[in-house]
Amino acid sequence: MDSPQKLYDKFHSLLELKRHVVGVKFFDEFNIEEYSSYSGIEVIKPIAYCVAVKSAMSGHSVKIRKDMSGCAGSSCALGFTTPKDGYFSGEQGEKMGLFKDRSVASKVNHDLPVLGNASSGTLAAVIKPLYAYENEGDPDIVLVISDSFGIMRILEGYTYIYGLPHGLCASGNRAVCTECSVLPLKTHSINISFLCAGTRYRCKWGNAEIMCGFPFSMANGIAKGILETVNAVETDERKKLIEKHLIKTDNLETEIKYGETYYQKKQK
Repeated sequence: MDSPQKLYDKFHSLLELKRHVVGVKFFDEFNIEEYSSYSGIEVIKPIAYCVAVKSAMSGHSVKIRKDMSGCAGSSCALGFTTPKDGYFSGEQGEKMGLFKDRSVASKVNHDLPVLGNASSGTLAAVIKPLYAYENEGDPDIVLVISDSFGIMRILEGYTYIYGLPHGLCASGNRAVCTECSVLPLKTHSINISFLCAGTRYRCKWGNAEIMCGFPFSMANGIAKGILETVNAVETDERKKLIEKHLIKTDNLETEIKYGETYYQKKQK
């Protein structure tokens, strides 16, 4: 497994990302003592999880305890709090106007997983650029935001190594917390999100930005898959730029072949 710094360099060399690749580490009662050993700025005022993620994507290292989580939805999803009365019945979702009736809201909330359980939830999280985990413990998940082309390349890389990503789930709700963070941890797979109204309002993401999340344990494979598919799918113009970046970060681990893009080659 490559180090967090090396993986960070690979993703940025291959995808030309405008925001930092981020790693998130969650802590419960069984590993909360590790929390203090991670570098980062401790949040002292309530902040929404997605806002902390965007801050990390701007280069900041954020540490947040459950009592500083400033969004009820993400607090529930991430296990900072337990679901309130009316959550699984669908009453809350129906009142918010996000579902046509209580039965649909109930079905959605039963289908979507949350971290932790009634007796043991999440106590804290570290959210920071992936490279900032160098010489520390590895994060649990990796978050990447890009345009549709960048997310396509990540999915191509995933599929090259692991095959089809089964069970992709995107609803336009609970985007950064559930769709990109909880689901990848629970399914041990990649998931994509077109974001949600709440995080778009809070974080002012670009209209064309899409986010994906995957377990850190799969980051090495996904990066390798993106690299190994460069010859097949990238144009020669982009290959030149990618090769330049890979050489600069000492990550040119495969030969870049020009004139090999499958959709530009003459059919035999």
